[in-house]
Amino acid sequence: MLSSQPFSKQALHPVDRMIIHDLLVLGGYEENDPLVDVLVNLFAALEAGSVSIDLTPTGNSENPAGLPSANNSAIVDRFLPQCQKGAYDAIVAWAPDIDKPLVLVERDKNYRLYFQKYYYHESRLKRHLKAFTREPAEPLVTNAEQFIQQLYRPERALRKGPEKSPLDRDTHQVAAIRQVMRSPLTIISGGPGTGKTTVMVNLLRCLADCGVTPDRILVTAPTGRAARRMTETLKQLLLSISKPTPQEIALQAVSGQTVHAALGYRHPGQFRYTSINPLPKDVVIVDEASMVDVILMSQFISALDPTTTRLALLGDPDQLPAVAAGSIFARLMPFDQDTDRGAAYRVVLDKGYRSGSELSRLGREIRRGLFPDHQPETVEAAFSNKPFKPWCRLASADLRQWPAALKAWARFYQTAFHQASRRALNHLRQKSITAFSRPDESLLENAAKLWASATMARILTLVRKGPWGCEDINDFLKPLLANSLDQGGHPATGLYAGMPIMITRNDSENGLYNGDVGIVMALKEGYYALFQPTGRYVAISMGHLTAWEPAMAITVHKSQGSEYKQVFLVLPDDPAHRLLSREMVYTAVTRAQKRLVIWGDAKTLHQAVSHKVTEGVDPLLD
Repeated sequence: MLSSQPFSKQALHPVDRMIIHDLLVLGGYEENDPLVDVLVNLFAALEAGSVSIDLTPTGNSENPAGLPSANNSAIVDRFLPQCQKGAYDAIVAWAPDIDKPLVLVERDKNYRLYFQKYYYHESRLKRHLKAFTREPAEPLVTNAEQFIQQLYRPERALRKGPEKSPLDRDTHQVAAIRQVMRSPLTIISGGPGTGKTTVMVNLLRCLADCGVTPDRILVTAPTGRAARRMTETLKQLLLSISKPTPQEIALQAVSGQTVHAALGYRHPGQFRYTSINPLPKDVVIVDEASMVDVILMSQFISALDPTTTRLALLGDPDQLPAVAAGSIFARLMPFDQDTDRGAAYRVVLDKGYRSGSELSRLGREIRRGLFPDHQPETVEAAFSNKPFKPWCRLASADLRQWPAALKAWARFYQTAFHQASRRALNHLRQKSITAFSRPDESLLENAAKLWASATMARILTLVRKGPWGCEDINDFLKPLLANSLDQGGHPATGLYAGMPIMITRNDSENGLYNGDVGIVMALKEGYYALFQPTGRYVAISMGHLTAWEPAMAITVHKSQGSEYKQVFLVLPDDPAHRLLSREMVYTAVTRAQKRLVIWGDAKTLHQAVSHKVTEGVDPLLD
């Protein structure tokens, strides 16, 4: 929705303000309120995940910016007619021209406004996707079905769990493998626990059986952390096979890469592989594709040759889009069943393999834009788990009650932590850092107990700053937890044993990626952080970590790819907040494994669930 708040009152990033100011000066529009309103909303749309705003004069208040206003129709009515008369020609181009900072697109009397670079990359992405759809569907091999059947023989089945039970043969997962074997483009969509990773591993096995060698396969993910996790899971599942074939043993050498690394990153905007020099691969798989923004996806897919390369995109269309704008994967889903041009390339995994809990049902309701009727709980009842409820919303979202709610969460966390890890912390205090070079059984056992606490509970926020932001919440909780877990910790540094931390910038020296989580422990030599980056425990001195922050509370964006037994979701008190969206709430809810507590009034919650970032946006396969 469009917002008509004055420029001075908009919660804009300082750089966004500077850009708006420069655009106004460039065009000679310093006192032009309609243009200011539109530019403010365009930046709000980018922050919410969309690359454009809807300026169609229909009287409908919806658009991807996610900002409610009673005057949004007035904004369109003031801006669009003037734009049509050429009043903003100094900075606004009409598509297909893209020689101005802003581009206005008219399609069937619908109008969308873009910043030039986003329109360019979205248009390029559409062209290259269309090139894949124009390629004829030709089977990779004539007997692919035979190879697929062999994947599920008892001696070759993938196995999971302590009992090494064989994974089920899932009809939709098999359909996804078939699709890749016969089509240049495959879009595999599924929510948490539907088997996207299993599909990827079985697809790689089938490709290997068909004669595609590992060096001709590229497996990518948006972030280093996701790529590493994908590599580890691939190896674990391959090692679970009772009697692996030589091809499956060779697949253990396959290592996931970031999209940037796969493209051969040189410097900003420049890559080794492009449309002129495409990636020399037979099959390319992109995991977590919902986290890839429009610019990077445009650069990546333009570096693939659809005549020689098969592309498979895996993701969850309902999850929060990339931090940068685009909502690419969601826009590959059907918008209108009657005009759906992507059905021939899409496979939906709809069978969940996690416990059919109330939390799973809640996630499905949110995907439909609904939130169940419920009775709110008191703070005391919510954090006592008596009686146990898989999810609840707190009765009060008043700022005056906020400190009491955080203290109740801290007491709950302390109790759970004491049960899980207090003895482990005390055991590790007696250890030297040298013990980690050759860990004995006792050290590994206690490290595992401590590590379990790192995924035990988390507070998830939409914002970083202010009372509802993760930074303020962490500052509030640190002294409370330090006193309980580490006799006050180290006042000069704010460190305490038992504190979860998150890496905020890639750290090649220590082998860590942005988003990696560790937990602080006290050894004989001082404070160290325990990490598990490659399946083994690593202790790194806190003094050797260059970029980290406390992680009792983190943003929903940062939580993607992780799960926690207990989640406390904190919504801002403004129902008009630009970050409130269905994708945001769905992503947060699906991080919780056992219990979810929500802070936020009913109006804010329903406003969030009713707003979808990609609503009203053109599909990419049109």
